[in-house]
Amino acid sequence: MTASNFNTAHKSFAGFAPEITSLLADGLSQQGLTVSEATLEQLLTHLSLLEKWNRRLNLTAIVSPREMVIHHVLDSLSIASVLGEERVLDIGSGGGFPGVPLALALPKVEVCLLDARGKRVEFLRYVIAACGISNANAVHARIEDYLPPQKFDTLVTRAFSSLGDMLDWTAPVHQTAARLLAMKGRRPDDEIDALPAMWQDRVHIRPLQVPFLDAERHLVEIDLNGL
Repeated sequence: MTASNFNTAHKSFAGFAPEITSLLADGLSQQGLTVSEATLEQLLTHLSLLEKWNRRLNLTAIVSPREMVIHHVLDSLSIASVLGEERVLDIGSGGGFPGVPLALALPKVEVCLLDARGKRVEFLRYVIAACGISNANAVHARIEDYLPPQKFDTLVTRAFSSLGDMLDWTAPVHQTAARLLAMKGRRPDDEIDALPAMWQDRVHIRPLQVPFLDAERHLVEIDLNGL
């Protein structure tokens, strides 16, 4: 069953108004994602917990349920089509984006949520337990110091930093993965031009489409093979 087949018109999931459930279901359908009603509930439960914990942890500046669905969940899932059956490291996961929505919508993807702040990792572990997510775990560490016990296929960052800083800070794990995916807003040509020459031929950019979002989104893919 695809998201577009849900009869969400009069349903309220995770305490949200029915229109929020319908918004998420419609967005998932536009992204070509097939999820169960249980997964839809889990995605909204994550947002409900984010809303509650945000009061003391300052996890997000976005507090409107509609905007959280669009800017957090659907934006996170805009890269779902480029992931396969692989291990993903979500660097600087914060409130769990993009890692938690990816883990929920793509059960064959294993996600490690990495964050340097202990309270945020506490929140992420609570979300994993509350939502019953079996293919995700949360780790408290700075990316500069993190030495993963297993290799990852893909490193992911979202609103992390400039590409140059990101490549410097993630250097310790470059040899553990085949690629790095950086989720950006506008096409970051200036950031790419500022990269050392060794990176120039390893960068590929593609536009991303986020349902109901009238703003630019781009994915920067950087090849890490052979480093």
